[in-house]
Amino acid sequence: DTPLRRLTRFDRIELESARDTLNSEIEALTAILESDAELRKLVSSELAAVAKKFGTDRRTVLLESAGSQVASVPLEVADDPCRVLLSSTGLLARTANADPVEISEDARRTKHDVIVSAVAATARGDVGAVTSTGRLLRISVIDLPQLPDTHAEPNLSGGAQISEFLSLEADEELICLTTLDEASPGLAIGTLQGVVKRVVPDYPANKDELEVITLKDGDRIVGATELRTAACAFLRSVSEPSGALPYLLPGALEYPRAKHWQTLQPPSLELTFGIAALLHWLEVKDAWLDAATESCWSALGEPPDEANALIGVLHFLERAPQRPERDARLAHVRERLPGARWLSVEVPVEGYALTPLDLAPRPDALARTCFDDATIEAHLDALVAQQREDGGWPLSWEPPGEAARAEWRGKWTLDALVVLDGYGRL
Repeated sequence: DTPLRRLTRFDRIELESARDTLNSEIEALTAILESDAELRKLVSSELAAVAKKFGTDRRTVLLESAGSQVASVPLEVADDPCRVLLSSTGLLARTANADPVEISEDARRTKHDVIVSAVAATARGDVGAVTSTGRLLRISVIDLPQLPDTHAEPNLSGGAQISEFLSLEADEELICLTTLDEASPGLAIGTLQGVVKRVVPDYPANKDELEVITLKDGDRIVGATELRTAACAFLRSVSEPSGALPYLLPGALEYPRAKHWQTLQPPSLELTFGIAALLHWLEVKDAWLDAATESCWSALGEPPDEANALIGVLHFLERAPQRPERDARLAHVRERLPGARWLSVEVPVEGYALTPLDLAPRPDALARTCFDDATIEAHLDALVAQQREDGGWPLSWEPPGEAARAEWRGKWTLDALVVLDGYGRL
């Protein structure tokens, strides 16, 4: 050991640094020891790390237990909020709380933990199950096994097979779960034969089964989701509290994309206008939509001056619940249109630009009143002339590859046909 009289300045600094580090560790450990919640959180996270590194699939499954004091457990199950989960292999279970189900990118995957549907419920409530034959079946939540509340992501290997709760036909599949709330905005359903529609079922309290859609012979449901549980939950997870949304999520930078989508931009309300308009048109009821709508009305005092953003603004003014200030806001937008960036009112259109038909794709659109008849007719003539020999319409911008070009040409062609049909040109 170095004698005290021979300590150099460097030795003193090194010892003081070690002392400060030890004091910080002591404070942190003391805080853990003095808090049961922090201690449980630490133990749970360390066990999860060990399980991720060394664990193998169990041959048996751990489920929620009441503990050893059986006599003190109340017989009545509290009607606490929870979530009902459906896995890709047909396992059902409920969580111990109503926290959103989030799967991290580095989560250790097992063969039963792919969650394909999740809905909010209560322990003594009911949820609905939509099947491929168009039936909606009632499921009692209390009958489902409860997953333990752990630090790790939920693992549905502790769930039970659908057949334990529902009687399905030989070729019938469970497509998704849905709430049975009368205020639900309904289901978005897609079928094998290409039918896509929104349905709002009537949920009678005294029936365990009802038909949500009438299918033609040979048709079946291949996809369905409750509008509220899917769209608004996702929007809430990626938006600002005001409802502002980013044009690009970080994951998109790992894939081919258009040249003008190369950097992440701060979230804004430009996308929110159009998305809120669509949700209102679908009669969706959700707290996220309420907050976003308030933000959009506030932002209309100074509307954007870019044509792509103005499309969403006009859709919002057309479809959002009407307010007294709506006409004044529309007049303000009309003033912005002549000088809006990326809008070409004159023909021919050179390069990439939006036209009056993008803002008013049908005669009864709100933006139709912003342009005179001659302008609309001129752009309709130009649109007809742009059709190629293969029947499709060309792109006015350069896509990231030929696959993207083929996909976008299909969309542009469909959009062009819808516009021409709406204006009686087909």
